[in-house]
Amino acid sequence: MVHAIAQVISGGKRYLITIFSHTPILWIIKITKKFSRPLIYFISENQPKIIKKFEEKILNPGDNVHLECEATSNPIAKITWSLDDQNLSAADVTINERKENADTIVSELILKKVTVENGGVYRCAATNEAGSDSFGARVNIYGKLGMRSMLQRTVVAGDNFTMTCPYFGYPVSSTKWHKDSEKLPIMFHQTVHTNGSLSVSNVKKGLDDGKYSCIVSNIQGQTAVGTVDILVMIAPKIMPFSFQEDLLREGMRARLQCVVSEGDSPITIQWLKDNAVIPPELYIKIQQLDEFSSILNIGQVTPKHNGNYTCTAKNAATTAAYSAILNVNVPPKIIPFAFVDDQFYKGMRAHITCAVSQGDPPLNFRWLKDDRPITSSSTDVLTQQYDKYANSLSIESVSSVHTGNYTCVVSNRAVTVSHTAQLLVHAAPKIIPFSFQDDQLFVGVFARVSCVIYQGDLPITIKWLKDNQQLSALEGVNVRQVDQFSSMLTIEKVQHIHSGNYTCTATNSVASASSTAILVVNVPPKIVPFTFQDGHLLEGMLVRVSCVVSRGDLPLNISWLKDDKPISEEFAVSVRVHNLDEYSSVLSIDPVTKKHDGNYTCIAKNMAGTDSFVASIVVN
Repeated sequence: MVHAIAQVISGGKRYLITIFSHTPILWIIKITKKFSRPLIYFISENQPKIIKKFEEKILNPGDNVHLECEATSNPIAKITWSLDDQNLSAADVTINERKENADTIVSELILKKVTVENGGVYRCAATNEAGSDSFGARVNIYGKLGMRSMLQRTVVAGDNFTMTCPYFGYPVSSTKWHKDSEKLPIMFHQTVHTNGSLSVSNVKKGLDDGKYSCIVSNIQGQTAVGTVDILVMIAPKIMPFSFQEDLLREGMRARLQCVVSEGDSPITIQWLKDNAVIPPELYIKIQQLDEFSSILNIGQVTPKHNGNYTCTAKNAATTAAYSAILNVNVPPKIIPFAFVDDQFYKGMRAHITCAVSQGDPPLNFRWLKDDRPITSSSTDVLTQQYDKYANSLSIESVSSVHTGNYTCVVSNRAVTVSHTAQLLVHAAPKIIPFSFQDDQLFVGVFARVSCVIYQGDLPITIKWLKDNQQLSALEGVNVRQVDQFSSMLTIEKVQHIHSGNYTCTATNSVASASSTAILVVNVPPKIVPFTFQDGHLLEGMLVRVSCVVSRGDLPLNISWLKDDKPISEEFAVSVRVHNLDEYSSVLSIDPVTKKHDGNYTCIAKNMAGTDSFVASIVVN
């Protein structure tokens, strides 16, 4: 089954490491830009196993001893030899080694012309980084019984220990163990083995410490005695600790307190970083409060403080250790950026890159425009992630709507930072279309129109034209600049002369824009005074009069009345009305008679008003 999976990024390559619990195998998957295929390396770490052992021997003084021990492991093991738990060196014996293959090593111990003192338990031990294995057997040499000195031994409470009786000489008829003059075993956790060794399990302080004696004898009545002091000590125990934050930001303070909750004195406390002495250039302060507690202080953490901090507590029995990992999360630092061109015009391409010069991944990039998120639906504004440290924003064709502040926001587990660049797209003026309040105005009314620029770079110059000519001091027309974006034109009393096209022009450094409104002034008709040709007419004469409208907007309707009434049918034969054109009408009476006496009225009408004029006929 899979025990652990890790990813390592190095030099732009990604390595996936999988460790299987049943056997240490390292799988490395190497991914490059050109191709992706797994490269599998088998790196197993097997603890040594002794596969060839030696048997117990019985020799005479002067004989030669040849012991062979073969072990297999990966990496290959180192084999050492001991006699009654005392290490042997090349000065004591001859040791030869040879490699059978990449995993197997053979060690030979040779001792020539042995003496009785060379007897005892010979042990070979094979050790590598993964573990160890050992095997021992006794070499018996005929001779007088003797005992090697036994050194004081310290045992950790709760552990098990086994002692070999370090005697030499042969034959031996009995092997006994005593503790403080009492024959063992006296308790269930004490065992004397047939090979003469003593085992004590789950050692207890105050119970199992004391003086132990090994006594060997033979049938000739010879006896050898060896004694050893067993000191049972309480191992140091460190209370668990951790940094106050799982992830510390750069510049924060960090502290660890190591408290040894139990263990026999004297206790020595030491701090390590990554299993090495803490270097002074890290400016880490260690404060020893007392024999059982110590504080590690970092005044201002930086990435170089990242690592594994270990507190070790050592006494005569053993060393205890507890570790805490410090992860200093470096906040992102954005390299300042700006749009390349100071001046952008419509249709140009704009591009900026937000790159981070430092900061721990994973990094999250976001873009804002005027403090509002730029969404994926903004098809005209594109964002692209280059790699885990850079993100870009581009606009293929800028317009005035893209003017604004563009902010790159970068965050990681430490903090969120941002940087803003301003995009200014120079825009031509744009005018809101306008018109006079009515399609047609009558003479004498008030007229007003406003020219409002809703877009465009300042400064903007606003001017008014009438019929494509600069608006001069036209009577009754006033122009007022309301602000830098609007102007108002007013006519207090509209007259016929005010009719025409009124154009507002707006000009800035980019371009000009204009908008036009037509002012139509409806002028009422004005009839030129007229009279019949003679004040007194005679019957039978031809009478003719013309009604002429000197001014007034078309269409005009000209009609006649007699004595304020429409001309009746009885006059239809003799009285005729004929419109010469749109502005004149002729009334003819042929012949005139007495019945034609009366007041004749010409009426001219248009949308603006009505005018009339009356002339009288008196027939004699």
